[in-house]
Amino acid sequence: MRFRVNVSVWPRQWLTRHCERSEAIQGLGVGLEGETGANAVPRGARRPGLLRCARNDGREYESFVLAHFCLPAGWLLLLGVLASRATPSLAQEQDLSEQRLEQSGLLGPSSVSYWNVTLGAGAGVAPTYLGAKTYRAEPIPIAAVGFADWLSLGPSGLSMNVMNFNGFRAGPVIGYLGGRNQDNDPRLNGLGNIDVNATVGGFADYSFGPFDVFVTARQAIAPAAVGPLLARDGLFGLMSFNYRTAIIPKILDLEIGPEIAFADSQYNQNRFGISPTQSAASGLPVFTPGAGITDVGFHASLTYHYSEHILVRAFADIKELTDDDAKSPIVESKAQGQGGIGIAYHF
Repeated sequence: MRFRVNVSVWPRQWLTRHCERSEAIQGLGVGLEGETGANAVPRGARRPGLLRCARNDGREYESFVLAHFCLPAGWLLLLGVLASRATPSLAQEQDLSEQRLEQSGLLGPSSVSYWNVTLGAGAGVAPTYLGAKTYRAEPIPIAAVGFADWLSLGPSGLSMNVMNFNGFRAGPVIGYLGGRNQDNDPRLNGLGNIDVNATVGGFADYSFGPFDVFVTARQAIAPAAVGPLLARDGLFGLMSFNYRTAIIPKILDLEIGPEIAFADSQYNQNRFGISPTQSAASGLPVFTPGAGITDVGFHASLTYHYSEHILVRAFADIKELTDDDAKSPIVESKAQGQGGIGIAYHF
């Protein structure tokens, strides 16, 4: 069914477009044009702040839900999810590959205005800490919010496309770096906690055909004191190569590719090093890693489009710690893996 969507709360010339939608959207409307009663929509009327939709039978209805909840509230909901993961008591040590894998490919063509929203959740497993041999279960946000192809928010951060032409995108990004609790594993006892950090940096992405090259570098901005560790958590980044293909067009999508992570000596010292103070408290030998490639890996994700709006997504990432990080006394296994599955709704 084709119908026209007009949103009077934003500039009409921006947000008027033709979309393909199902009859199910009628359930979100306030009322149908020409009906009687409290919810009636007078012919030709346009109430401020409502999403007005015209069906192919000539009648129209207005939706408060789509205009005021599904789109703008998507930002607030996703920010809440990310904030909960950054809460010290719930802090989870994540790297960039895990964050990007959770978000990659979720911002498909939008069916409502210039907003592009995918919201959902799932569950997965990941190492207890980077270098652990034990694993933990964790909730996973299957979520991303974008606006007008220049602003996006998801697990990998808030980014802006300052440059966007011929398949090349680049701009600034603000994100977060998960913390680590020494009580999560006996191997960490005496090392102190690592707090959650805000991060600032940039990204560049180039797509050509089914291939994509992505690189990002982030500087962590730590609080004034991070337990026994230094206040600055270092510079780190990720480069990934991706191949995307539709195994079954419009139904099943696959994304695979290798990745390389890198970091400076400060980041590696905070995550994998052992200072003299930490050595005395933990019994582990002093260890001072340098800068370099921290790990190499391979990622894959599979997205099943159950309908135009509902999708199921599974993903996995396998990596090998390298160079000095692999030699750290806290590393029990150089091979690290993570994966998850979830369901989401795309607006």
